[in-house]
Amino acid sequence: MWQLSFAILQNGKIQEAIRLDTLILTGLAFLISFLPEETSWKISALYAGLLGIPAFAVTQASLASHNISNLWSLALLQAIALLATTRLRQRPRSGLFWLAIALSSLPVTLLLNLGFKGSVDERYECIPLQMFAACGLLFFALPAKAQAGRWIGSVGFLLWAGCYSVLCFFTGHTALLLTTWQIWNIPRYLVGFGMILKVIEQDTAALKELSEEYRLLYENNPHPMWIFDSVTNRFLSVNDAAVQNYGYTREEFLSMTIFDIRPERERKKLAAELHDPQLLNKNVWQHRRKNGSLFEVEITAHHVTFLGKPARFVLTMDITEREELNRSLVHNAQHDPLTGLPNRLLLEDRAQQALLRARREKDLVALFTIDVDHFKQVNDTFGHPVGDEVLMAIAQRLKSRVREADTLARTGGEEFTLIVGGIRSEIGARKFASILLDIFLHPIKLPAHEIKTSISIGVALFPEDGDTLEEIRKQSDKALYQAKRLGRNRAVFSSEGLRAEVDETEKIEASLRQAIHEKSIQVVYQPIFDSARRICCVEALVRIAPLQADGIGPTQFIPIAEETGLIVPLGLLVLERACEQIAAWRRDGTGCVEFAVNVSCHQMFQTGYADQVLATLNRFDLPPQLLHLELTETTILRDFSDIVQGMNLLAASGVRFSIDDFGTGYSSLERLTELPIATVKIDRSFIHKLPGHTGALGIVQAISQIAKHLDLDVVAEGVETEEQIELLLDLDRHKLQGFLLSRPLSAAEFSARVASGDLVLAEDPLLSREEPLLNAPIPPL
Repeated sequence: MWQLSFAILQNGKIQEAIRLDTLILTGLAFLISFLPEETSWKISALYAGLLGIPAFAVTQASLASHNISNLWSLALLQAIALLATTRLRQRPRSGLFWLAIALSSLPVTLLLNLGFKGSVDERYECIPLQMFAACGLLFFALPAKAQAGRWIGSVGFLLWAGCYSVLCFFTGHTALLLTTWQIWNIPRYLVGFGMILKVIEQDTAALKELSEEYRLLYENNPHPMWIFDSVTNRFLSVNDAAVQNYGYTREEFLSMTIFDIRPERERKKLAAELHDPQLLNKNVWQHRRKNGSLFEVEITAHHVTFLGKPARFVLTMDITEREELNRSLVHNAQHDPLTGLPNRLLLEDRAQQALLRARREKDLVALFTIDVDHFKQVNDTFGHPVGDEVLMAIAQRLKSRVREADTLARTGGEEFTLIVGGIRSEIGARKFASILLDIFLHPIKLPAHEIKTSISIGVALFPEDGDTLEEIRKQSDKALYQAKRLGRNRAVFSSEGLRAEVDETEKIEASLRQAIHEKSIQVVYQPIFDSARRICCVEALVRIAPLQADGIGPTQFIPIAEETGLIVPLGLLVLERACEQIAAWRRDGTGCVEFAVNVSCHQMFQTGYADQVLATLNRFDLPPQLLHLELTETTILRDFSDIVQGMNLLAASGVRFSIDDFGTGYSSLERLTELPIATVKIDRSFIHKLPGHTGALGIVQAISQIAKHLDLDVVAEGVETEEQIELLLDLDRHKLQGFLLSRPLSAAEFSARVASGDLVLAEDPLLSREEPLLNAPIPPL
């Protein structure tokens, strides 16, 4: 281009050179402006070269005096550029695009240049002609969204190009050229106007599309949406989802306010929070449908302007299912799944709140620890499904007497805890405990069973029995323990006297631990006599010297040993002492005698207990046939499935079992026949009433008949009169045990009385067997 300008300057045509350069650059700028924004710089450079080569080539060719060979060389370069552009384009173009490229390319320039036979200036007019013609085509290829601007701009470009095609006809008529000069500006104005109009139309179309998108988003959104007046709170617009979810028609909505879709209890809250949309966004609200049903929603609200009025846009989401799921999860975490009562977690929170209220109002809080008596026996006898039904029935009975402000919780397998606040004195708590006990006077009636049950209650008061929840809970547990020790089916309060008893219990436990650790226990032996008043067996009874000095006997310390688990080492120690003494009597000539040792269910539960018993017998060279293990009737029935295997193993080795206190439990004869029982001992409570009590006599007669049919020995406990002995011997050949015949004796006393002839041993039990057992092998351990 600088060569062209130099040539024109040489001819004195500076103005024409500037004008020509400007036209060429303007055309190039227009053509390149049609490239898409995402076009890479490489492709942009190719387009610029493609469109710029014709102009510069023609200029160079004209100055070279029409050297045709050079022109065809440029044509070859142009074809290569077109091919490269086609290969590198980023996306397909319309046919008009490629037509515009072809129109502005070198071959067209050559054809137009060769077709003119005029001056060099006339041939220069070909370059802007084809460039602006190409611009017109490209402008027309614009999207259809700018129809008017596209047509006007395209016509303007084509007219602009046409100006150069007819310009040569006016060059010889200077007057006419000057007169019509302003006409040549019209195409430029059309192009400018078309471009401006195109931009306006495109922006307008984009706004319409955006508005339509928002409208569709609003109308077709699955969540209810509306706009309401910020001043009057009337609905100004609602979408289809709101109409469908709330049940109102669009016309009904537009006649309502937002208060009309809220339940009465939330309207004051809504009025207070309407001034702050952030509060609306943070809350879960209840809305009311046209049919009156309520559901929970979460709201998103924003300030907007609608129809020239300040308004609020609201989007609601129905979260009823989510909230129900959350409530369900919280409820399950805080409630017992069987009874539906609160569990320990919820009880802890409510109890702390009750204590805070009591401190503030100067009231008392009563904590009731409730335990179902002998519930394991229900499970073992009837099965766990029936046990669950009983627990649910117990929970319902307790709940029926509990006030709404109080808390009843299930805190264990068969344990419940009740927190009662607002109590003025201990008298009120005692009345409440009496009510709870009375509701179990009648048996629980199930579809297939009728079960009599009772409860034991331990009660502690805040702040009298403790200043913290943990303290009163501990006192209540101790009171419950005392209630069970006193015979169950009662309520015991954690009074000062009870705390003294608890202290005594702790003292007994300490003495037991020390005696077991030091092996300082004492064992005494109470004889059991046959019908000829000969000793056929001795029962080993444990004594603790420090406790005995304080007047505390086995009836007091054995339950404590069972509760603390000390009964296990204590029982083994008693068995070992008894075996040692029986072996000593056999060696020193006192005689061979069978012996009985009491066994707790806790011992029978121990893994390997049977092996421990047999090992102890083997260590003292005692045949297992000499040993009787005594279990209470309630223990056997309550823990039947847990102890039967161990009992069978010991019985197979020769050890015999006795049922102590027979007649005080709820015996299932079918189960008794499944156990290796050799002896039943009639409880002393029945013997004590003989001979004058008809009921007691009937029970003793029934037990005797049962034992006879089952081929069991019978021992009558607590014999204290000769009349009792005569009556019992008339019924059957009972064995006898009681203070009338002999009190428990120490080992030395027993040996002395046997040696003096005061006590007579029955025939050696090992020699009296049908098969000699003296040298019988001890079963392997």
